[in-house]
Amino acid sequence: MGIKLKTVDIAAVKHDASARRPARPCYKNSHLPFENPMRDLLTWRDAVLPPIIDWAGTIEDPFTVNSHPDLQDVVEYLWDEEFPEIPADDAVQAVVRQICFFFTNYYSYPI
Repeated sequence: MGIKLKTVDIAAVKHDASARRPARPCYKNSHLPFENPMRDLLTWRDAVLPPIIDWAGTIEDPFTVNSHPDLQDVVEYLWDEEFPEIPADDAVQAVVRQICFFFTNYYSYPI
């Protein structure tokens, strides 16, 4: 038994460690599937996001909103109410998760 040491090339280890997991895409409002970006972005900001943030504030532990099982249903419902002609895609869910992450972290810092 005991500890066995072996010589390793550091450059190869760093390369292997960084190649393990690809970076997740960073979605922005510009990735949302809007037909008219100027008009639809205002609707998104004024009619879709506030109810999602309000809903997130009502769950028992608002710091776990991104993993809440109902988040996807809430987002899809509100998206379909405001944009019935545009199907929601992965960008919609990703942008909402980033916004919820921002709000829960922003309001968790002491003043």
